[in-house]
Amino acid sequence: MWRRGSGKGPQEQWETAPLIVPAMGDGETVQVSTYQEDKLDKILEAIKASGQDLWNRVDAVAKEVTLLCEDQKKVSARVSSTESDLKVL
Repeated sequence: MWRRGSGKGPQEQWETAPLIVPAMGDGETVQVSTYQEDKLDKILEAIKASGQDLWNRVDAVAKEVTLLCEDQKKVSARVSSTESDLKVL
């Protein structure tokens, strides 16, 4: 799912829509949010390891991505696509 909000925190209302990233693996989901910013390296690593161009699947350049990993811990990062590279803003 991708989520878009004002960035003011988890209490805000979210608009949600499906985001399918098959290469992330069974049981894993990708979310876009605007309020968590930790564990940046882990997220970028997971996105790069997926072998997919995630940023062609969402409708904006700058996103904060939350991965719900196998250990069920949410991690997130503010990233952007520049040509073929993903970089932390």
